[in-house]
Amino acid sequence: ETGGRFHRNTHREHLKDIFKCPKCQEGYMIVKRTYAKDGSHQAFYGCTNYSKTAGGCRNTVPIRD
Repeated sequence: ETGGRFHRNTHREHLKDIFKCPKCQEGYMIVKRTYAKDGSHQAFYGCTNYSKTAGGCRNTVPIRD
C-alpha cells in the first residue's frame, strides 16, 4: 500500500512511476535491470512479488521511453 503518496523508482537512468501489478494485483511494478557480460543493461518493469520459486508473480513490462 502506498498510503496515497506519490512513489517513483530512483534508478538515475529510468525515473518512472511505480504502479500496481496488473497481473497479480498485490505487488507493484518497479524498474529492474538485466546486465550483459559487456556491461550493457536493459531496464524493464518487474513485479515486487517476483519469486524464483513457484508461486511468485513473474509479470514484466517493457519500458518505452
